[in-house]
Amino acid sequence: MRFPREFVALSVIAATALSLGHARNSGRYEMREPIPSSVFIPREGKRLACFITINSSDEKGVFTQYLNPAEWDLVELTEPAANGAKSGWFDAACKKNYKCDIDVVSGHFAGRFFGSSGYTLGLNELENHSCAQDCKGIMENPREVYLFGCNALATKEKDHRTPAEYYQVLVDDGYSPDTARRVVEDRYGAFGQDNRGKVQRAFSGVPYIYGFFSTSPLGKDLKPILENYMRKLGDFTKHFDSIVDRGTSAKTETNAALGSAMKGQSFTQCSGLDPKDPEYAFHIQICALFDKSIPLADRLLSVEVMLNSEKVLMLLPSIQNFMRANIREIKTTQSAIFARLQSNANARKILLETIADVKTAVTKIEWMRFAHLMGWITREDLVRTIYQLVDSAFAAPYFETELGDTICSLNVAGVNQIDFSAVVAKIQPFHFNVASAVQAMRCTGLARYPEFRARAADAYKDRSISSGQTTDLLASLFVDGPAILEPTDADRALLARLRSQCEKFPLNPLSPVCGRAMANLGATDEATAASLAAMVRAATPSLQMSYADSLHSMRAGLDLLETAFVDVYLTPNHPFWYGIERYFAIEPIRGDENQKRILNYLLTRADGRRPDEMIYALRETKLSPEAVANLFTTTRSKPNVLITSRVFDGFLSLAQNAGSDPAFIEMLFKQHASVTVSNDVDLAGFYAALELPRVKAVLKSSKTAQDAVCAIMKSAADNLGFDDYGDAVARKIPVKTCAELIAE
Repeated sequence: MRFPREFVALSVIAATALSLGHARNSGRYEMREPIPSSVFIPREGKRLACFITINSSDEKGVFTQYLNPAEWDLVELTEPAANGAKSGWFDAACKKNYKCDIDVVSGHFAGRFFGSSGYTLGLNELENHSCAQDCKGIMENPREVYLFGCNALATKEKDHRTPAEYYQVLVDDGYSPDTARRVVEDRYGAFGQDNRGKVQRAFSGVPYIYGFFSTSPLGKDLKPILENYMRKLGDFTKHFDSIVDRGTSAKTETNAALGSAMKGQSFTQCSGLDPKDPEYAFHIQICALFDKSIPLADRLLSVEVMLNSEKVLMLLPSIQNFMRANIREIKTTQSAIFARLQSNANARKILLETIADVKTAVTKIEWMRFAHLMGWITREDLVRTIYQLVDSAFAAPYFETELGDTICSLNVAGVNQIDFSAVVAKIQPFHFNVASAVQAMRCTGLARYPEFRARAADAYKDRSISSGQTTDLLASLFVDGPAILEPTDADRALLARLRSQCEKFPLNPLSPVCGRAMANLGATDEATAASLAAMVRAATPSLQMSYADSLHSMRAGLDLLETAFVDVYLTPNHPFWYGIERYFAIEPIRGDENQKRILNYLLTRADGRRPDEMIYALRETKLSPEAVANLFTTTRSKPNVLITSRVFDGFLSLAQNAGSDPAFIEMLFKQHASVTVSNDVDLAGFYAALELPRVKAVLKSSKTAQDAVCAIMKSAADNLGFDDYGDAVARKIPVKTCAELIAE
């Protein structure tokens, strides 16, 4: 039987009330559990304490014993979604419209609250809700906010820990090296607002915010401190009503009792940002940057004002995020305003001077990347900094793990194409046994240099590779390398060692990594293709999907690999059939028998797959015009069908091979509505299809075909040409205009 949520809530309240005894001491009551948010119903006339318990519950336990149940309701805001997920809980709590009188947040803190519960709450999440004004009851209504976590109210001032010590603490707490570096830079670096300022923005208008500017005691150690505080107050409700009635704040009258109880700790208190504060205007400006209801031009004008502000260093992270998110549209539709931003010599000077003092390599490069986006430095300046980082890492007598992590987290397009040939001579045998060094060598593309591969062969020559670790290191070196079409003796030695180990463990989760390295080293070796085909057949379905993405370097034995992947693809109930299609996005099916098998499947299938992308796998198949038309009709009549760029290109190729009538080809162009191009593979395939003689002839004469090409190229222009940070990148495959394609 299911009961209404109101009944459940009242039952919980009743049970809580029955469990209460008389106050044992002045102001202290029996401990009670806050009511879960999903069933909580506020009671009229009661004050509300809202708890966000992410790690220790000791702090919550103290409050629940000193809040009079006759005067206070208690609600716990952290709880999983109906499906058990521990994300989205804060959004759900905001939608409840509770009006909290105090907030009590407990958890480890490093840019976000986290802990043993599995819940998290980041400052960025709080700031987003503050900007959206959709969580006022939790974030602006409270008169007191208690933040129990290290550094939640930290400024940029140094504390007793060095940045390196703080970095290690974060890594030990499970932060990735990249995230840990960013948190350290956010805590101690010059860019951006400090934690205290971010909290004040998030909890605008709250008179009292309590927290720690450095390390805080653990929950078990805070418990007696808080109990001492509560005993000093005597009556928490009286204390609370007093600050409400008198309208005091931490700016006008600090909480002396709490300050005294916290003596000796890195405790501090402040008020939330007040609309009368000078910095409130910056809060409004930052929020406006990400408000898509405001025209882009107006938001860019706000950026111009912010770049001229004396607080520009504080504002730059928000400006950077906004520019990165909108750079394509800015460059194409707001070029005049963007040109003014680029000409801002003062902002450029401040940024470059600050970058020069940054000690964290990944942060230095990130801000140089922003400077490059703004046109304030050249691509050569950025590349020079990256080169110096890599060169110094391998020139040192030992390899720093943090540097290796940094090199692989740069995310600058084309890092593996920078000329690192002079670095190769500095690589020592010990580097090949250090995982972070191996990853750095991979990320920088050193495998393209024959002299590097010779050093690798020497390093592994006398080393046992019976252990999986050594095999993984060796495979990692070449997993992103180029296809070696003219192998040297060193290449053959490396391949032999790798094959002998990889073949033994086809079910290892890393076997596709091993396979990709084998494909790069043995691209022209028939025996390697045979080994890889056997590994594909022996792998689990999920690993088979990974192999489909991993073996495109092979130039020999393609018939063996083709048959293996066709066999796998046609396996009934294969759970990852769609992943196997990826192999054929690069390699068409050339074998007559395999072409017939796939064609027959497409024409007769009765399963629920959406296999129409295999049309592109048949792009070299020769059929009659009638057979192509029949395939089109049959494919379009099946369930779960979607015309994609590869399906479109595949039908154009089949029509060319069959000598189909121009009217049929024009009809294919009418199917372009859902065709988009979002990567180089699809762009190359689209260009190749338009070069087919019969297709080109239709394109020259048909307005329908020309309109379709223009629409498809619009999708390519929207998706290609910039890296993830908004920098324009040199392209091996240029994004042409529709006019250029029609004229060719």
